[in-house]
Amino acid sequence: MFRGLNNSGVLSAFQQAGDREFRLHDAALLDRVALSEEETRAPEAAARTALVAVRPAKRFTVYECAPSEPTLRGAELATAADHREYVREQDHAWSPDRLR
Repeated sequence: MFRGLNNSGVLSAFQQAGDREFRLHDAALLDRVALSEEETRAPEAAARTALVAVRPAKRFTVYECAPSEPTLRGAELATAADHREYVREQDHAWSPDRLR
């Protein structure tokens, strides 16, 4: 019963959605910081921030593909920029739904 498990040992849909949102917003926040750094800082300094932003973006995309076979879009993610772009797309898709 601990750590979000119900009697069958499966996470509830609500808990899974919360975990997805946390991972998405963690990755999106760091991506926004990296984008800001890329616009305002020297390339060497911005590169370090971009590298930090890639880790949670990759964790999010792995999480997205983990429960089932990777989607076509998930299979296409090859570079660090692809993972960050995917996070931006998902964050944008999530945000308008929440504001209605």
